[in-house]
Amino acid sequence: MSVQEAQNLSERLDTLEALVTSRDLYSASSLVRELEATHWGVLAKSPRFLLLKAMLMNQTGDFRVAIEVSNQAYDLLRDSSDNQLLALVQNENARAQQLLGHIDQAETVFRDVAATFRRAGNLLGLIDTLNRIANIRFVRADYREATRLLLEAKTYAESLVDEVRLAKIYGNLGQISIREGRLENAIEFLAVSIEKNGSVGNHPNLARAFLSLALVEIRLGNHDSARRNLRNALEIVREHGLKRELAIYYEYRAELLLSSESYDKALAAAKTAAEIAASVSPEGDLVSQSERLRAQVLLKLNRIDESEHAARKALRVAEQLDEKLEIAECLRILAEIADRNGNAVDSRQQTDYALHLLRELGAAYELANTYQSACRMSWVEEGVRIHYSYMATEIFSKMGVEGLQADKSVASSLQAAQSTSSGHVYMVTGASGESVRVVTANRQMRSTMRVIDRCKDSDIPILITGETGTGKDLLAKYIHCSSNRSGGNFVPVNCSAIPKELFESELFGHAKGAFTNAVDSKEGLITIAHQGTLFLNEIGELPLPLQAKLLGCIEEKRVIRVGDTSARPVDFRLVTATNRDLEEDVAAGRFRQDLYFRIAVMTIELPPLRQRIEDVFELLQHFMTENGTPVDSSTFRVEKSGYPNIQSYAWPGNIREMQNVVKLAAIEQGGDPSSILRAIDAHLGEAAFGTETESPASLAGQLAAFECDRIKKALASTDGVIRRAASLLRLPEATLRSKMRKYKI
Repeated sequence: MSVQEAQNLSERLDTLEALVTSRDLYSASSLVRELEATHWGVLAKSPRFLLLKAMLMNQTGDFRVAIEVSNQAYDLLRDSSDNQLLALVQNENARAQQLLGHIDQAETVFRDVAATFRRAGNLLGLIDTLNRIANIRFVRADYREATRLLLEAKTYAESLVDEVRLAKIYGNLGQISIREGRLENAIEFLAVSIEKNGSVGNHPNLARAFLSLALVEIRLGNHDSARRNLRNALEIVREHGLKRELAIYYEYRAELLLSSESYDKALAAAKTAAEIAASVSPEGDLVSQSERLRAQVLLKLNRIDESEHAARKALRVAEQLDEKLEIAECLRILAEIADRNGNAVDSRQQTDYALHLLRELGAAYELANTYQSACRMSWVEEGVRIHYSYMATEIFSKMGVEGLQADKSVASSLQAAQSTSSGHVYMVTGASGESVRVVTANRQMRSTMRVIDRCKDSDIPILITGETGTGKDLLAKYIHCSSNRSGGNFVPVNCSAIPKELFESELFGHAKGAFTNAVDSKEGLITIAHQGTLFLNEIGELPLPLQAKLLGCIEEKRVIRVGDTSARPVDFRLVTATNRDLEEDVAAGRFRQDLYFRIAVMTIELPPLRQRIEDVFELLQHFMTENGTPVDSSTFRVEKSGYPNIQSYAWPGNIREMQNVVKLAAIEQGGDPSSILRAIDAHLGEAAFGTETESPASLAGQLAAFECDRIKKALASTDGVIRRAASLLRLPEATLRSKMRKYKI
């Protein structure tokens, strides 16, 4: 090889290193194939190339190839004095071993590598290695040691101002918090991870953070936001071909469907997760998790023999990995199976050992779930059953969750604990003395209130979605008044009501002389929200140039007024709301994806009033009282059946429409509750007369069903690759993504 050829090859390897480091997996894979086709004789003896290829294989999930390639590099470096390069090669080998389930071997090598990096003063290598040892300790449920290692790594990363590694560390701390049942801490860690991964463009870690956040929201019962974050993760996973994360996606999708009691769909998702997990690593941790989840769904479907087979397979893999949490989870399922088969002795032993393991591990959610499962066992005595029910209730209540299969006694206890006053009124009084009430008996709304209670004092951004009139502004104020920022200002901004030419000045403020008529300096609404809450309603109407400036303000916690050259620090909690589909706007280029990721860390979707049937009369009573007409609750309940139009009306204007209807009726009818109800019922009957309801067999419905079916078939024929499916359907990729969100594909 000539000097010029060697120099060109060296430059190509520099390019490959940059692609692997930035995790541009598609471009890196293409370059590796090209280099091997043209220079394999030279590259087969290049430790640097083999290291880069091993790193790439670990990123794409080809762990066996990573081991093979790193072993080749190790053989070349065995007698070398280049300890740094040798440590990097060992690191990739250990990483692949870990992901294949060879845990003991991986940890031994990682600890050797950490020692080498310490001696060499290689902080970047040390941070990565500490992270990986922490992951092994996490798999083995040694959360204290895992946290210690991560906090040590975090100290080094902060000293280097390494945002990439900090993003990963925060994500891992979030996963530990999930296991320990500290869900509010998990949300905060994962919010930081999403923000940092989004800003540095680390797509694999961003996908993992979205997946972990979705799991938290599944457990909190915030299913709408969980679905949204799963979609965010899936889009990244498909685009970058992340096999391991795809298996986790289907696992969490199965958990979501299981918690929604969609058992057949949950089983299909769990089966897909298990198949992908087996293709990644037949004896890895994903196999034990997905097979255990499949067993859980099969048990729900009363397919006992299949459930036991899957649970025992999961248990075998978990025992090989010494994965104590999964061992306990498998024993819980096997205990239920033994009880159904009339084997009380095995059921008792398995339950007792599972509880012992979970108490030892401190895995709060799984412990409460196992207590709850034990309540249903036929061999449990009544006194013990009451104790188990109490323990499950206590743990779930502290976490702010209901559990997957709450018994009636547990559910009623939780409901009583979650109601803040009599009836179904959630009331909070802020530091300023202002009180806010949210009236609901609806299950989805109660889940929403429970989620808010868990993250009220966190600074994570919240996006509230829902139709016009569903109460987004009221909920935003409730969040503010219930938080530790209630002593600060609540600053509501309607983004659709401010003229575009004034928006920057209104939001960010301006300096004197910044433009014509700027005769004085003006503080912007963001500055006024300092130490309080900024509520941006109709955030989808924010012009694109201002979206970029708002993003910078959120990231840097600084605001620059129009006409100023220096930024000033600002501290506010951001709550946003919209009735638009921001994901569709992102796909169409109308809304910045990076800003969407920042504001939609926690998403709360408010259901329309037509889906809150149980709340209609509760809200009517509330608004009548608000308008000076006291209502006797017992009389009100008896009279419900006498107003058929109220019960059947669709309330297209939602709560706002009801509030206006009650206000008008109260003025016309005086203070008589029965007269007001009769007037409202008559008015709604007239309003509904002659309106047409779209039939499921309407032309629009048939077209939607056809379109949905064609998209599913196109995705199936292209292995889920959206770009290829869009080409097959002759659609722009952004349009296909929008339609997939519309049909929840």
